[in-house]
Amino acid sequence: MTSTDHLAAAWNAFCDDLAAELKSAGAAILDQVTSDLDSAEGLRMLLRALRQSLLGTIDASDTDFPIFTLAYDDTVQVVASNPDYCVFMAAVRGGVGYRIRGVLGQADMITFTSDTMGPHDPADERLMTASLTRADLDIGPDGSFEVTVSPTAPNAGTWLAAGPVTDTIVVRNTFSGPWRQHRRRSPVALEIARLDGPTVPSPYTSQRLSRGLTATIENVASPLRRNRLLRRCRERGNGVFANEALDLGRGFDPRRFTQTAYWRLEPGEAMVIDATTPETFSFWSLVCTNWWLETLDHRYSSTYLNPSLATIAEGRLRVVLADRDPEVANWIDTTGHREGALVWRWLDATGLPPAPRTVVVPVSALRSRPGRNHLMQGR
Repeated sequence: MTSTDHLAAAWNAFCDDLAAELKSAGAAILDQVTSDLDSAEGLRMLLRALRQSLLGTIDASDTDFPIFTLAYDDTVQVVASNPDYCVFMAAVRGGVGYRIRGVLGQADMITFTSDTMGPHDPADERLMTASLTRADLDIGPDGSFEVTVSPTAPNAGTWLAAGPVTDTIVVRNTFSGPWRQHRRRSPVALEIARLDGPTVPSPYTSQRLSRGLTATIENVASPLRRNRLLRRCRERGNGVFANEALDLGRGFDPRRFTQTAYWRLEPGEAMVIDATTPETFSFWSLVCTNWWLETLDHRYSSTYLNPSLATIAEGRLRVVLADRDPEVANWIDTTGHREGALVWRWLDATGLPPAPRTVVVPVSALRSRPGRNHLMQGR
């Protein structure tokens, strides 16, 4: 059998396996929900995740010649994606050294983390090896910097430690203003290269393609694991916030503290959320998701809050979750959804903020007062 015959067999098997996995995952999605909206969004999530998976398994898997790719964008989502983050990821090999070169953009904060697959549930948990912030970088007059990623510290320069099984470098840009002002434009410009490795990639081979096809099949059903977090939140009850033991997704940030809750509302209902902010913090965000842990579309509706969007009085913050504008401050639009998750992220908070308190009331019971939809800020 020729190499072409082997490749043809691998391709045909991939097509058959992909069809079977998509059919099985689609059936699992449709078994979980009953509404047309949740069903359609679940299948769309599956296709979006497949698109992102192909980028990683086919184009960005060479650890001798890694590249940084976007972890998510305005359509492809990870778990409760933050509209104010621009996150880059690069696949690396444990025990190997790399050099990152970059030029700072317009993000207000930047963090670097080296990640290792967690020991319990690889789909949900990752262990951080080390982290850096902007303050750790040696930044030139033109905004340029270098970071060495390696198991042992270099003789000079900025070092991001990597463990023997480190497999991912995550770089997170945080923009603190309204999304309509920053739109995640001008994040850090990055390139990464292996130290003491080959200088030119080898020609692409059928073996490499076959590995990518196999990895793609293995990833098809991974998005279904997302809503285990939502199920865990739902078990606590409607609107019950709790501290989340695990960070959400790759790139654990030791400066961040996360609180989560399940929400469910019937037509004409609103959830009033009362929170007390810590004495100091550098940033926070509250996002509302659908059943599949996708953040509701922030491009056209008021689906999340951050400090630049919220009205806060004496450290107290009242948020209203509803499917229509109650004409009060800090409204989050559920955009026709009936249930999902709320994810509150606090960065550099002094102490653990108390769990927010919630109550479900009729929208008509909310006292109207002059105010504006925060979506309009920054236009």
